[in-house]
Formats: sequence, C-alpha cells, structure tokens
Amino acid sequence: RILRRTRLKTIRNLLAMHGAKSATIALAIAACLGGAQAATLGASPGSTYDTTADVTAELAVGDSMATMKTSAAAGNRNTAVSEYETNVKTLFDATLGTVKTAFDNEYSTEFGANWVDGMADATESATIPDAAKNELIEKTLMDMVTMHLVLDKIDSSTADADWDAAAAYYIGSTTGTTRTGFTTYDRAEKRAADFNTEESSGEASINAAIITALKTPSTTNRDKIIELYQVLYLQNVLKYTYEIDTELAEGDATELSEVVGEGLAFWRILKPWLKASNPAGATTLDGIFELENIPSSGKPTVQGARHWNYCRAKPIIDAHFATLTAAGVTFGTYTPVTEDGTVCPDTIPTGAESGDYTIAGVTYTFTNDVGASLQFSEAIADIKALLTSGAAMSEVQAKYESSGLKGLADLPREALSTTYGLFTGNDGHASVTWISDLMTKALASPNTWAPKYSARAEIIEKTLMDALAVQLILDDLEHAIDGDHTLAEGVAFVDHAAAKFLGTSTARTSTVFERGNKRGLNYGTTDGTNSDASKAILAALKACAAATSVDARTTQVEIIKLQIKVIYAQATLRYAKLVGDDIADASAYEEHQAEGMAFFNVIFPWLKASSVSTADIEVLGNFFDVEAAPDSFNDFAYCKTKKAMETFLGADASDMGTLDAADEDGTTCAATLPSGATGVVTDVGTYYPAGGEDIGGSLSFSVAVMKTLDLLDEPSSFADVLDSFRKTGLAGSADTSRVGEPVWDMFKTYFGSPTWMTDYVETVVDNEATPTTNSAAREEMIEKTIRDAVATQAILSDLYRGSQGVTDAHDRYWNHGAAKYIGTQDDRSVTVYNRANKRAANFGTLEGDGETAVANEVAVAALIAGAASGASAATRAAQYAIVKKQILVIYSQCVLRYANYLDGAFIDGSEYADHQAEGQAFWRVIAPFVKEVNANGATFLEGIFDLSRETSEKTHYCRAKAILSDLGVTDAEIGTLEDIRYANCDGVEVPEDATEYLATTGTVSGASRFAAAFSVAAVGAAAVCVFGL
Repeated sequence: RILRRTRLKTIRNLLAMHGAKSATIALAIAACLGGAQAATLGASPGSTYDTTADVTAELAVGDSMATMKTSAAAGNRNTAVSEYETNVKTLFDATLGTVKTAFDNEYSTEFGANWVDGMADATESATIPDAAKNELIEKTLMDMVTMHLVLDKIDSSTADADWDAAAAYYIGSTTGTTRTGFTTYDRAEKRAADFNTEESSGEASINAAIITALKTPSTTNRDKIIELYQVLYLQNVLKYTYEIDTELAEGDATELSEVVGEGLAFWRILKPWLKASNPAGATTLDGIFELENIPSSGKPTVQGARHWNYCRAKPIIDAHFATLTAAGVTFGTYTPVTEDGTVCPDTIPTGAESGDYTIAGVTYTFTNDVGASLQFSEAIADIKALLTSGAAMSEVQAKYESSGLKGLADLPREALSTTYGLFTGNDGHASVTWISDLMTKALASPNTWAPKYSARAEIIEKTLMDALAVQLILDDLEHAIDGDHTLAEGVAFVDHAAAKFLGTSTARTSTVFERGNKRGLNYGTTDGTNSDASKAILAALKACAAATSVDARTTQVEIIKLQIKVIYAQATLRYAKLVGDDIADASAYEEHQAEGMAFFNVIFPWLKASSVSTADIEVLGNFFDVEAAPDSFNDFAYCKTKKAMETFLGADASDMGTLDAADEDGTTCAATLPSGATGVVTDVGTYYPAGGEDIGGSLSFSVAVMKTLDLLDEPSSFADVLDSFRKTGLAGSADTSRVGEPVWDMFKTYFGSPTWMTDYVETVVDNEATPTTNSAAREEMIEKTIRDAVATQAILSDLYRGSQGVTDAHDRYWNHGAAKYIGTQDDRSVTVYNRANKRAANFGTLEGDGETAVANEVAVAALIAGAASGASAATRAAQYAIVKKQILVIYSQCVLRYANYLDGAFIDGSEYADHQAEGQAFWRVIAPFVKEVNANGATFLEGIFDLSRETSEKTHYCRAKAILSDLGVTDAEIGTLEDIRYANCDGVEVPEDATEYLATTGTVSGASRFAAAFSVAAVGAAAVCVFGL
C-alpha cells in the first residue's frame, strides 16, 4: 500500500507539472495501479479520499441508500425495503466485529437475529402513523445499516482495501461536486449545520475527522471513528429531543409523530454505547423515544413541558460525550436553542427524590422517570409568576407557547369514548382546542371579553393549573386502563398521572393536589393540611400503580375521577358564594366570577352528563359568564349551585363538606328556587325569557324584597331590615355603579352620590340621624326605597343594557329587567308590577278585569316584544322607552296621591308625617326625570315632601299635576285620582320661583341636620338643605 500511494503521489505531481489532461491522468493512474478501478471520493472544498482499491460495489450502496431515502420519504416503504433486501441486506448480514456484537446483544431478543429486518417488520406492524413509519424505515436502513457496513470493514482489519471500502460506504459517490448517493457523510453535513460544527471549508468537522482517520488505518483511528460516530448520533438524538418539545409546544400531532419516529431510529443507533456507560440515562431516553408515544390514532402520549425532553436529555448526552476523549471534535450547540434562549434548570426532578412524594404518611414511589410530567407543575408556576408580576399578556402568551402548555392543551387525546371525547364533543365544550380557545380570549390585548387584567389572570391560571391538569391526568389514567397497553406500560402512565397531580416539591402549590387542599380547608374536609379528596386521590394512584389487572386499575381510576369532581364541585360552589357576596356588597365581582368560570369549566361536561337539569347548568354557566353581569339575590346563586352540585355528586355529596363562609353567615336555602325558564305568568300575558333562560336569579329580587320587608314592623326591627337589605343583595344592587347609563348618571348627579338609595335607608334606620322619629313614617321611607326606588333603578339599568344589542349577554340583561319588574307569583305583592295595580285602582286605570293596571298591560307587552325571537336592538330600544314611560306613569300617580294626602292633612288639620314621608320616598323614584324637564317644578316637589316642612296649603295636588304633566305622560295615562281633596285646579299655578316660595311659606326645622346626608346637587342655587334634596 505504501508503494502504491508513493506511485500515485509521484504521478499526480508529474502530470500536474506538465498540464496533462484528466483522461491521461486517469489512464496513468490505472496503469500505475495495475489496472484496478481506483477512485477519488468526495469533492473539494471538502475532504477527499483516494482509494487504491476498486470500490464500485461499495459506492453503489450509497446509491441504493438514496433510492431507499426517496422511496421511504414518499411513503413507498415496500420499495425502500425491497431495495435494501436486493442490494444491501446480504452485505449487512455479513457484518461482524465488536460493535456489531454489542448491537446483536441489544436488539436480537426484541427483534430477532436479523434485527434490522425485525425493526422494519415491527415498524410496519406498529399502530403508528405512516409518517412515523417512513422516518423509522428511512433512518434505520440508511443510518444504522451504513454505520455497520463502515465499522465492519475497520473493526479488525487495517488492510488498505478494507479501509477504502469503509471510506466508500461512508462518503458515497459524487459526480463532479454533486452527490449522487446518500451516506453517513450527508447526515453529518446536516448536523454540522444544525450545531455550527463546520470547518472553514464548510465541511462538517466530524466528516473531516473521519476521512482523515480513514486515510491512516490503525486501531487508534478505528476507535476514533467509532467515537466520532457516537458524537454524530449524540447530536442527532439531542436535536430530536428538542424537536419533540417544539412539536409538543405547537400541538402538531403529525409532526410530533414524525420527529419521535425519526429520533427513535437515531436513538437505536446510539443506545448500545450509551447504555453501557449510563443505563439509567438510556432508560430515560427510551422513555422519550417510545413507539407507544405515537399510536396510529394520532393521539400521542409524549410527555413533557418546559423543554423537558431536551433539558433531560442534554446532561445525559453531555456526560456520554465527555467519555469520548479520542473523538477530537467539539459537540456544538443546537442552533434553535441559541435562537430561542432555552435555558435548562441545573437539576431536573425525576421522581426519585427521597421524601418529596410522601404526603400524610402515604408515599408514592415512581417506577419510571417522570420528570416530564413533574415539569408541568413548574411550567404552571412560571405562568403564575408572570401573572403575579403583572407581565404583559404577550409575554404570558409567549411562555404558554414556548413551555409546551399550548401544545399539551391542543394535542388530541385518548379515544372519543373517554373523558377527552366527552369534554371536546358537543355535550361538552364543543371544541378539541377548548382550553386554547379560552386562553386566546383571555390573552387578547386590548380585551373586551374580560377587560380586567386581574380577572383574565385568574382565568389563565385556573384554566392551566386546573382544567388542563385534570385533562392530562385523566388522559394518562385512561391510557393506563386501555387494554392495548401491558400492565407494565400502564404503570408508566399512572406514574405520569401521579407526577402531574403532585408536581415538584417546589411547585406543588401549582397542582390539582394543592387545589384539593385549599378546598378542603374551606369545607372542613381536611386534616389541617391535606384534604380528604387529595389524600384519597393519592391513595388511589398508589393502588392503581400496584394493581395487577385492568379491572382493579379501573376501580381506582373511578375513585380518582370522583374525588376530582368533589374538588371542583367545592370550588364552583365556593365561587358562586363569593360572587353572590360581591354582588350583595356592591363589590367588584369580576375576579371571583372569572375564577368560578374556570372551575366550572373543569366539571361542566360531567355535569351535563349527570342528572343535573339542563336549565340548572345553564343558570350556572350564565352566572359565571364574564361577558355579563351576574344577577343573584337572597343567596340564589349559592343555593342554585349547591343544589346542582349535590345532585351531581349524588350519594357522594357528603364528601363536599360544608362551606365555611355559608356556615359563618348562616346562609340557608329554600326547598324550591324560582326559575321562570318556562315562562312567568301575569294577568296580562306570559313572559317567556329570551333564549329560554332560567331567570331565577333575577326573580329572586322579589324574594329578597319580601324577605327584607317582612321584618319591617317596628323601630326595633330596623337594624334587622338593614342587615337583610345588605345580605340579600338589595343594597348591592342599589349601590352598583352604572356609569355611562343615562338614567343612573342623571340620578347620581341629582342626588350627589352614587349610593343615594342606601344612604337614605341607612340614615332612616339610624335612630340618631333619622329625619323623623315617627315609626310609621320611617317604615314607609324604608319600604318604598327598597321596593320601588331600588327596583326601578335595577329594572331600567337591565333593560337599557339589554337594548344595546342582541347577543346572549343582551338577552340576559333584558330577562333580568323583566324578572325584576314582574317578580315571582308568591312575592309579586312587593314588585313594581303590584305597585302599578295598586295605583291604577286609585286612579281608575285598571283593565277590564278590574284588577290589572293598563300600565302593566303596556309594560309587560313591551317586555315580551323585547324578548321575542328576532327582536332587533332598535326594537328593544323602543320597548325600553315604553317601559320607562310606564314607570313614570306609575310613580307620577304615586306622587299625586301623596300630594293629595298633604292637601287633606292641611284641610283637616290632621297628622301627615307618614304620608309626607311616603310621598318623599315615591318622589325620589322620579325626581331627576322631573328636574330634567322642569327644574323649578322639581324644586317645588322637593319642598312639599321635605319632612322638616309643615303643610301650608291645599293645592299640593294641583301644582304637582301641572309639574308632572311635563314628563310627557297624558291625563288619560294618569287617570283620575279617587277622593281628590281639592279638585278645583283652575287658576292654581306653580310658583315661578319655587325656592323663594318655599322660603316664605311653611315652617322649616332641622334642615341643617339632614342637608349633609340628603342634599341634592344642582336642584337650584338656593335649594340646598331639605331632607331628600
């Protein structure tokens, strides 16, 4: 060989010096080598290799590999295998050596003595997508086979011909500078570009090193080449762990199946070497590149979050690379890792950490490396930290995507008969990407769906920490009881479910386990730290892993599902209570409503599949709908939810315990709750809620009014009335800020306070601040404010909002207003509807039945028209105006009636305190409307109902009638009051300057005492100090 290389070098130099033609060179070389077909492998500027032997047959293998690659990539795997069997198999079957022996030992048991054939057969018979099969066949035939052909030639020989053959197998053939085959050389070129490990010539450093070593046959160079092969496939394996994380993050099941298949083929090439030095690391990589991760259904079971696959593999890869001291090349960094700034934690829990998984005396022992699932809790903790810091939603979204959480949310799961099918189907959330759909809404900026950042933060946190976690845990468990898996494989799935449930010791507060513990503390179902539900789930997981049959395992899975239902039934009920209490306090409810929605979503499909009525489920859904203001009085939301959760859990309802907040404030629930879903019947028509909604929450307004006013019998009860006013939610309704609504804005300006109604009630109840010591008067002021003022404000607000559009949210507002106007059958005597009937009886404006007010006929007809299917926003706006006018009619009648009582008191010299107080309360219902059209008249009416004034004339009724006519209500609509005490209004006029007139007539006392509490802004320059102003 030395002689041949010397001759070749001499001829090259001579011919180059004399400018010989290439054909002459070829002839000269052939003659010099005794006629053998020598070849130059490779092409400049990369490394070249001059053979001394005929390597035509070896180069043909590279061409066969190219054919296999093209065929497999196109899905023609049979063609690829046929090419292998015809042209390459005989060569591979003849390979020997220490490396081949190691591979035989590793794979012959699983795949048979002809284990490459066995791998191909196993691939074809596997229930995995074709894309994954294509990759497995291609990389096994091209990479695995080529490597063994190369190493076989150099394993125990240093003969030139053998190393030339090895070089031909490795480098392959070229035509000019174009490669016509596909060999390991090509693979190394790709990885060098990925890892930035190229020579200045652009050639892969591994290629340059292997070709250099091949030129000098020796055992040292053989060992170096073996190590360089390992470096190459270390790069391949690491690349594909990263790509698995990437496809997980993107939720692309098709691409995910391809990269797992491709990575598995590369891992099989590396495995025998790495396993020899690091058995535990090899087991971890086995778990990453698991054929079962890519079943044919396209529902992968790949585990991972927070770049776990890459980060877990990298220290294993790095440790093995460190043993390859003879390779003499750098490993490099996978370019995408640098580009996206992926940083791996210093330590990654695997489930083997001592003491970290012992809870309340129960230790869960992981059989498998479950770091992939443990990282789920860390990824959730990362999101929570961003939200706590107030990070921009764009930053949260980036983390949601890069950490793999979005991909986990979007990936398809177990077969449609399981939890996945229920939750994503039409009887569930009706979308396979329902979690990401919610995330998209919450992450949008600016945001009209849930404008408050804090509310969206709650939706995001609970959707990921709870809804997504539950889905992933149950998916693992349902794989564990799938008969297609062995019991051992099932244990791995149970392990992963347990890891997601428990999380890492540092991120356990971001797990379902922790959610269970929090709820246990709220419901008294805890040992003080760990809840009964969480402990039951952990015990069931442990028993599930130890089960020796699918039936036994299934029993434990059902226990786990039940306890998850308990946890989220508790959570949903707790937030129904919190939102209801927020409404009662007129506090911001958005955060609690958002949290409640997220918790409700966790169990919503299960609720639908249970015996809970569709109407009740709809009530809960509407209550937690962040696009609409929730409506609940007298603890309706809590009671409705409690009933639903108890029905949902059935015989296991006692597992929930008792909510501490309900126990502390003495909340009790009636045996039956209002609904109205099938229509609210009145004497003038039946109101059918728009969209068929259950409007019990708004009907409960009348229940709350009745409950509160039932306490109103004597001064000693006033404090109880005020307490009920607050607890039932009526005060919350009164104090709700409705900025931007014309009526509310007008009233706030008039009374100078956004809480004018509660201010009034609280002052009347206060024995020191009350403007009158007359008990009857105080009762009237309290009753009419709660029953009439608070009600009309709520009704007009709801109807106004409902008239702004025709979405489901607008429908609900319209329904809310209608329900408050009509009330329940049992409690209708305390509604605006009833007030209209009473006044109509006084004014002769009853319908033909002699019982129902014309105002009610008109108002209810308008409410029905607004709720009709197909009603436009314009139609609703028109109907809203009609209802508003009827309210003006009703309370104009009230004001006139009590102005007449004042006339009678003056004429008879009788007591009038209670009538004046009652009149004042009624006047306040419409005062700002009057002020808007007749400011002087409003000042006059304020004055006559001022409790600090005595009656001084008999023309209150006549003057009031003239003033109220400016509201646009007709005499026919008002009717004629019975028993008018001074009916001759001819010549009676409203004083031109009511302020001056009031200052010179009647006796005023104690005005300064009440001005602060009841001053009315801008009624008139001098109208400053009377009670109610």
